[in-house]
This record gives sequence, C-alpha cells and structure tokens, in this order.
Amino acid sequence: MNYDFNITNIILATYVKPGVGKVIHKNRASHGIAINISPKPDDVKKYVFSDNKTVSVGQNEIVFMPKGSSYTVHSKKPGNCYAINFDISENIDFEPFSFKLKNAPAFIKDFERATELWKNKNTAFHMQCKAILYNIISMLQSEYNS
Repeated sequence: MNYDFNITNIILATYVKPGVGKVIHKNRASHGIAINISPKPDDVKKYVFSDNKTVSVGQNEIVFMPKGSSYTVHSKKPGNCYAINFDISENIDFEPFSFKLKNAPAFIKDFERATELWKNKNTAFHMQCKAILYNIISMLQSEYNS
C-alpha cells in the first residue's frame, strides 16, 4: 500500500450500475480500483482470483484488482460501484486487496467527480482524472497508515 505510484494513463472512470458489471474477468488489461457503494451493509462481493485468493468487499470498501489478474465476482445481490482503471509506468506484480474506509464520503466524492469528468470529456479531463486518482491513492495510504 505504501508504493509510490507513477500513473501513466487513465483508461476509464465509470459508475457501474447494479447487475451491469462483468462477472468474469480474464487477464486484466490495466490496474483497477473500485469502491462498493451498495445500499446495504450486507451486500458483499467476493472476488475469487485465479490463484484461489478471495477478496471480500463490503459497503464503502475499496478493492484493488491488479493488471494481468483473472477473477470472478460473486454476489448475492447485484451491487453498484465506481471504478477507475489505470496504467502505471512500472511493471510490478501487486496483490489484490480490499480496504474498509473510515471516510467513505470523501472517496465517493472523488470517484463521482472522476466519473463526471470522464463522461463529459472536457479539456484536460485525463489530467484531472489522474489528479483525482492520485488523491484517492494518497487518502487510501493515509487511512492505511493511521
């Protein structure tokens, strides 16, 4: 979690409606970070990776899916989330993880803003989305270390 990310490209910033997201992911083309904003605390998603590692993600939790990973998402009820897919300059093998947020509203606000910028595609939206992702990672590292 304390890695000094050098983000080279934002691939996508989006809101995923309940029941719309893919269930099976094979060899992710980029890194991904998402926040589960399901309306009920018991709406847990389980990400089962190809090495059988399972990462559970509840309401207001972040999940990180590394580039190149393959996994299946299991949930009892279709949930919704915000997601940002991105590339970094280094070729490093990261482990998938989830993290329960202390200040979820601040994270949700940033994910919402990145999604809005991506959708509107105004001048410099890539740079603005990158700045937001750096802020999300910075807040995540601060919460992790506290």
